[in-house]
Amino acid sequence: MLDYLRLHELNPPYVLVAHSYGGAFAKLFLHRRLKDVAGLVLVETGQEGGLSVEVRQFLNKRYALGDCPIVVIRGNSLIKHWKDLRVSEVAAESQEEKQRLREQRAWLEAADREDEKLKKSQLALSKNAKYVYLPDCGHGVVRESPEVVVEAVNWIMEQPTFTSTSKKSRSTVPFWKTWWDFLW
Repeated sequence: MLDYLRLHELNPPYVLVAHSYGGAFAKLFLHRRLKDVAGLVLVETGQEGGLSVEVRQFLNKRYALGDCPIVVIRGNSLIKHWKDLRVSEVAAESQEEKQRLREQRAWLEAADREDEKLKKSQLALSKNAKYVYLPDCGHGVVRESPEVVVEAVNWIMEQPTFTSTSKKSRSTVPFWKTWWDFLW
């Protein structure tokens, strides 16, 4: 990632936008280059693994990022399962089938609560954090609702901590090009 930033002459401060497992890379970047990060948008992240003990310890510190603004965006990762369950519940006839669907509903509710807990736990990274939940959007938030990601980045760029940090250095590469290249 640093080679890409240097090649395109993209100087700090950076607003990192990470989706899904990309959260692991953003968190690793934070650990190594925190002073270069002016904001963070985490989209459907939180469940990724593979980070070293040292990085996890850093990230588990309350307010590890201080006032650096972050936005955590949570989609409804189980949206297809919920839709399928509702269709099955309407069609269920036998008591056994209805019982199996009640158990499936309980499992989905438990998984949904755990997902919410994981996503919200990331808010503890900063004193300046915002949480966005999109119940009608699946895991592909970036593709399905890119305007929400743009709003999150704009919110970060409006924060006083971003404004004061970003005056140090400004990139000449258009914002859209830089973050879109990272996503794809």
